[in-house]
Amino acid sequence: MVWNPALGLLQESIDEKGYFYCPYSFKKFAKEQGMEASGKTPEYVSINFWLEQDVEFKNRGWYVTRLSGGRFGVFSEEVFPKPYTALSINSVENLKVEKFSSRPHIEEAFKLMMEKSSAENATLEMLRFGGIWDSFIERFSGSNRYKVGPRGGFWHRFNLHMRKKNQDFITFKYSGQTELDYSLWTDDRIFVIEAKSQKQNGFDIGWHKLAFPAQYYSEIAQKYEVDIVPVYLLRHFSNVDNKVFLFVFPPYEPYNEGLLLNDQKAMTPDSIIKVDLTDIISISQQKLDTFSR
Repeated sequence: MVWNPALGLLQESIDEKGYFYCPYSFKKFAKEQGMEASGKTPEYVSINFWLEQDVEFKNRGWYVTRLSGGRFGVFSEEVFPKPYTALSINSVENLKVEKFSSRPHIEEAFKLMMEKSSAENATLEMLRFGGIWDSFIERFSGSNRYKVGPRGGFWHRFNLHMRKKNQDFITFKYSGQTELDYSLWTDDRIFVIEAKSQKQNGFDIGWHKLAFPAQYYSEIAQKYEVDIVPVYLLRHFSNVDNKVFLFVFPPYEPYNEGLLLNDQKAMTPDSIIKVDLTDIISISQQKLDTFSR
């Protein structure tokens, strides 16, 4: 296990104060501790899903999270509630859609992409060309008028807070890169969208994937008095399933001039929308099954 040489050091700090903080890069830490960590830093400290946390960490009730510039923290779940969602699809709202009709060449292009790839970009754009985003925006804004906004990577700095179960919190200075998959802008809302494609599961997304880009736009939102709405797009693809779930969370609220990463209330969605992609285009499940294997 990658972290094994450092477990004693981590345990000592966690026993004392509930967390371990590394004030320098993971690569330097790994070298000092004799860890075999040849991959890129995010593989070890920026974990997308709770299930992907290190097995030994989960056995001990710990989790790791990125804290800026390759630095990281390891936290006790008993002291600091985990910054990961626990979503379900027991109660969903079906979004009515229509198949492509006037542009068969676009439909054919998306069919090829969706049958052979799990790429999130293809899903995001198919929802746009299929009119899904129009229906989605109308459902939440009352009008289907919107613009696709900026996406990609950007750098920013903010205060990152972690709250203890006793309501005390500690603060770190975050400065670094953040990735945004997609954004939709209306007159009164900014929808920041994180997209993932999974054969199954995917309900335990790390809140940093949504909260970091939301925090990035918080100054613009305050200046123009608009809401930032985090949205998690989860596509399930297999030989029997090809659906998209849109988890719509409460409007984002900054905390003490920064971000409260493990805010349990913020991680509970207000609405869950389901879209069956086969209602838009006739995706070959046989080809999709071949890809998913």
